[in-house]
Amino acid sequence: MPSPPSFLSDITTRKRSKSNVFGNPFSKTASQSQKTCSFGRPTITDREISPPEHSLQRPSLTPLRRSSSQPSLLSYTSSLDEARFANVQSMTNARIKAIKDNFRGLSPGNTIANAANALSTYANSLNSVLSSAPPLPNSDSSTSMGAAPPPVKPHPLDTVEGDIIVMGGYRGSILRETSGQRRRVWIPLRVGLNLRKVNLEIGLNNEDEETMSQRIIPDGMLTNIGPVDIGRRLLRRLRSGEGAGGRKHPRSVWEYSYDWRLSPHILSRQLIEYLEKLPSNHSNSRRQPRQPGRGALVIAHSLGGLIVRHAINQRPELFSGVLFVGTPQHCVNILGPLRNGDTVLLSSRVLTAQVNFTLRSSYVLLPEDGHCFVNKKTGGKINMDFFDVNTWIKHALSPCVTTVKSAPAPSSLPSMNMGIGEAVRDAVREGASSATRDRTLAPQMDSTSSTLNPFSHLPSFLEETVCTLPTSETIPYLDRTLKAIKQFKEELRFKPEIGYPPEKEEQNEALEASPVPMMNSWNGDEITSLGSSATVTPMLPSATVPGVSREERKSVYYPPMAIIYANNTPTVKGARVDGIESIPLDNVYDDLIFGAGDGVCLAKAAQLPRGYKACAKVLSDRGHIGLLGDLDSVGKAIEGVVRERGW
Repeated sequence: MPSPPSFLSDITTRKRSKSNVFGNPFSKTASQSQKTCSFGRPTITDREISPPEHSLQRPSLTPLRRSSSQPSLLSYTSSLDEARFANVQSMTNARIKAIKDNFRGLSPGNTIANAANALSTYANSLNSVLSSAPPLPNSDSSTSMGAAPPPVKPHPLDTVEGDIIVMGGYRGSILRETSGQRRRVWIPLRVGLNLRKVNLEIGLNNEDEETMSQRIIPDGMLTNIGPVDIGRRLLRRLRSGEGAGGRKHPRSVWEYSYDWRLSPHILSRQLIEYLEKLPSNHSNSRRQPRQPGRGALVIAHSLGGLIVRHAINQRPELFSGVLFVGTPQHCVNILGPLRNGDTVLLSSRVLTAQVNFTLRSSYVLLPEDGHCFVNKKTGGKINMDFFDVNTWIKHALSPCVTTVKSAPAPSSLPSMNMGIGEAVRDAVREGASSATRDRTLAPQMDSTSSTLNPFSHLPSFLEETVCTLPTSETIPYLDRTLKAIKQFKEELRFKPEIGYPPEKEEQNEALEASPVPMMNSWNGDEITSLGSSATVTPMLPSATVPGVSREERKSVYYPPMAIIYANNTPTVKGARVDGIESIPLDNVYDDLIFGAGDGVCLAKAAQLPRGYKACAKVLSDRGHIGLLGDLDSVGKAIEGVVRERGW
């Protein structure tokens, strides 16, 4: 969002000027096929998905088919980024999409009823055909058309073994006070309705983080928000098969929660300490080769995946496999909440700009390449170092370090001579349009202001953008935090000293010697699952990092990794500005640029960094919040990991 960037896409910010009054022109695009793939069909073997065999005994209502429109992940994603969403001016409302995804998962477009009717019709027609057909020559009961169908392959979620951890993302864990009545501080309904106040702010000193567990603690994963499922269905499905159940390695499912506000270094350290205590890691040492049954399979959503990747680079032997679900390498959406604050349900007082400024994990999502702003006049990118405190001061990226300037009043402002009826109709149209979209980066207005106010988009003194902290404290804190985050992001990079087993590198060398061109750093199998279509595209692994001999390789290697991502929803990837001098203005996020993604995380940003290898890449049609609820996609990714790890 809200998983919980879970919460990133659920954070609705409001515009100061009117645009896109007539709603989201991509509503049809965002609601693509709602069919899902069943694991009753043949699954992934030897880097391909075979289409199901059609027979009279076993009809296939939604057969897997190769998608001719997706020749490769690279070209398809690029075409979506540059063409498909080039003219989008508003963001699909992530909450509405998540609710639709949730109901589709429970009752996908009356699929059950439709399937039952189709099977009934098919059975009746089949009986009439068989009753009137002459017997086949030289046929017996074992080869007749009435033979029993082959057994259906069980779903990987029902057969996976060992320790399994599920963890949420940014704002994806419940937080509770340690004193008194142990009240919930994230996210209670009464707070969202402005009926109770909470303080999520963290002090600016390092010791304030280290002692936070004395005041606020995590208390479980945020598995749902009302009707919106985040991870509840997945946990229920996995827990239904806990125990031995005839398995060689008994299954144990663990729901991992953490205080998502803290520094990522602290969160990585806490995760490692947790993993060390699991049954599967009791006898694991740092240099012990990975054995069947050892290590945990971690399913990490959004920010959780970044914490996991850092922990892997410290202690790879603690993992038997990893699923990165909507995990972004970067997410420019975070710049909106840091400048303007964002809303929680109906409250804009919980996550103000000042509160977000003190949350260390917010800065992990900043883009390392410095790309966010584009010059409207020239079309050129305005590169910025988001990890330099002087950039924040100069361009007023947070009101906690520099006062945000008001933009000049646009010429299109309502005239004082405008009739009140016309002004109200104008505002109502804009309010109706805003209700169906999220503008995470756009400036946000006070939640108490009426959408019927025709002048509500004029600059105002907003509580959510006020900072009461002195710059003598905020600037040193920000400088220290940005340097620590930059180091953390550098530690997320592929480590050649860990690497992969020699036999994998031999395969890499053979593929590198082939005449087929490389495809950047994307590698492994691309497994796509959009509605009833599914394809697997063999992907070439990236080049082995030179300078490290095989003799220097250790006995512990990277665990199998799979990713789940989406590319069917307009996702913010930047903002157009009049020039670098206009970035400090309060309307800097009014003209957004969109690319292909899940509504929060761009498809390109969801890929593994260069050097890492993905044993499976699963393309989902869900939004960011609902990715964990796409059980078929999670099953496909788990199947790839299980196949790679060998147990």
